[in-house]
Amino acid sequence: MKRMIEILYRSIACAAKVYFKVGSQEQRAIYFRKSLIELGPAFVKFGQVLSTRADVLPRSILRRL
Repeated sequence: MKRMIEILYRSIACAAKVYFKVGSQEQRAIYFRKSLIELGPAFVKFGQVLSTRADVLPRSILRRL
């Protein structure tokens, strides 16, 4: 249950930063990458998959991933 809450919290925080454009685009990209790393290997792999999708994420995030 604790892990589920951690994943949900980080996901919502990350989505809110991107949606409400908190900070510069570069800062949001760094936060997104760090969040994926802190969540663990499955999320890192998810980030690797996302890094190939230029139609889904901005270029600054793709570079960081």
